[in-house]
Amino acid sequence: MVQLPDLPTEILDKILLNIGPFDEDKLKEIKDVVENFDDYRASVKSVAGLCRTCKALRRVAQPILYRFPLAYDDSFVSLVRTLATREDLKKKVQGLVIKFAPGTEENPHVVISPEVALKAEEKKELVITPDDQDLFNKLVAQYPTRANGESIDIPSTWTTGEKDPKAEFSSNPRLILAALLLTQIPNVERISMDMGSNTDFPFSQSGSMPRLVELNVNYSGKFCLNLMKLDGVLKAAPALKTLNTVNVYLQKESKGIPHDTLTSLELVDAALEWGSFKKIMQGFPKLERLLLQPSHSCVLSHESALSAYQILVTLPIRADTLRHLHMLIRPMEWEGGLYDAPIPSLKGMTLLETLYVDYANLWPDKAKTGLVEFLPPSIRIYEQDYTHPELMPAMRALARKAPEKFPNLKKVTFGKFYEDDEDGSPVVERAFGKRGIECVFELDDKKDLEVR
Repeated sequence: MVQLPDLPTEILDKILLNIGPFDEDKLKEIKDVVENFDDYRASVKSVAGLCRTCKALRRVAQPILYRFPLAYDDSFVSLVRTLATREDLKKKVQGLVIKFAPGTEENPHVVISPEVALKAEEKKELVITPDDQDLFNKLVAQYPTRANGESIDIPSTWTTGEKDPKAEFSSNPRLILAALLLTQIPNVERISMDMGSNTDFPFSQSGSMPRLVELNVNYSGKFCLNLMKLDGVLKAAPALKTLNTVNVYLQKESKGIPHDTLTSLELVDAALEWGSFKKIMQGFPKLERLLLQPSHSCVLSHESALSAYQILVTLPIRADTLRHLHMLIRPMEWEGGLYDAPIPSLKGMTLLETLYVDYANLWPDKAKTGLVEFLPPSIRIYEQDYTHPELMPAMRALARKAPEKFPNLKKVTFGKFYEDDEDGSPVVERAFGKRGIECVFELDDKKDLEVR
């Protein structure tokens, strides 16, 4: 019988790839790793434990383990040390997951100050040896300025446990190590992170991650993460295509985070103002896909919160590139009240192929803009998450006018009628079916779950 260590290297390689999250398919699913972090961590530990059983497995496993490292808790110290001192392993990193969320039970009804959140994040203090302190301070010294030229001020005592009186980035060794980590992965292609509210990446330099194509940033605390903190990372990634964010904010006074190659953007639970949303639209000249879900919990100010009207009149800035649009905008965000103004049309979005929107919140009665007037002629797939009897005329009009006005329309999806309403779905389905257009009625919450 062949013993496991005696198998050819390519066979051992395939075995280990399938045990842990290391193959190409899993690397492309990096966005989901933060949500399923414990499962991924368990599989990584399994491979690490297995490779300690013999030299043959260790020889094969070590490069694989560093293909997709997970950074969490005390592993920041060892991971930064290893990558900073092992050029061969540094070049192996293709995917990186950083898990650093507030380590406290938060009451959703209580507003927690940044100082309290910081203390919670620091409960498990890192142990950094004198040798590691010297190494890390040498790394910090290599980056005196940000990518935008601003100077970086990190006290040399950050590794010793002495706290800066201010509750900010330089007070937290884990955040500094996480920022250093991004300077040690020149070949990384995908990054997914769940970080603290004081996150910053000051050491990232222009062009230092030339292969990075996907960045997923999630903050699961009760505050929003400032999108401007990602400016250095975006500058470091000239080939970036996808940016997915959860629980972030951007103020209108900010400079924005422009990027020339980004094609896909998700802003889930985002606190934005009209001015900052305009900067986002202007800053991504190749944007093809946008998922937008304004936040209700993190609001910069109720007076300046981004409204549905402002969203719709701003989208045409990217009429030359946008092809896929997914918006969850609510009635409370309708500027001036739900019934005060007609809906801005998307007719000018001549490249738009797919659209998902909670349209019923925009079109409350027959006196306002109908679907025929609202949708662009290029639309191929249209979805809305809510339906009621008052929308029947608009839906049937869309079916009737589709061959003439929307020659590319192939499928429409509507939320199901409420139980108290008369179910008009058979009538609508027949109307679209006669024109060769697929019509589906789905539960509203299914789409909401897909967004989240």
